[in-house]
Amino acid sequence: MIGDKPLDQASMRFKPESAEGSLLVDGYGDGGFRIGGARVEGGVVVTANGVFPLVASDRDALTPDDLKCLETIDPAIELILFGMGRELLPLPRDMRLWCKSQSLGFDLMDSGAAARTYNILQLEGRRVAAVLLPV
Repeated sequence: MIGDKPLDQASMRFKPESAEGSLLVDGYGDGGFRIGGARVEGGVVVTANGVFPLVASDRDALTPDDLKCLETIDPAIELILFGMGRELLPLPRDMRLWCKSQSLGFDLMDSGAAARTYNILQLEGRRVAAVLLPV
C-alpha cells in the first residue's frame, strides 16, 4: 500500500540511495514520474544533469528529435535505457539508426525496469540516460 492506495506494478515508488550531483527516479505511475523529488507528467529523458520532457507519449511517436537533448551533454552519454511503457516493445528503426550514428549503446525494457536500472547505473557513476514513456 502507498498511503491509502494499493500498490500495483503500474504505480511504484522507491527511494534509492542518492548520488551527489545525480538525478534519480524516485517513482513512476499515473502517467508520469517522480524525479529528484519532483513530479513530472508524461514521458521524459533523464540524465544525471537534467530532465527533458518528451513530446512522444508512446513508442510509435518517438523520433530522433526527442533525443537531441543528449547531443550536448558533457561528458557524453554512453548508454540509453528505453523504458517503453508497460510492456517491452521494439525500438522504431529510425531510433535504432540514430543510436548507431551517435555510437550509443541502448537497451529496451518496460519503464519501471528502465527507471530502476537507470538509478543503479547512475549510482555506479555510469554515463547513462533513460528515455521513459509513461505508464
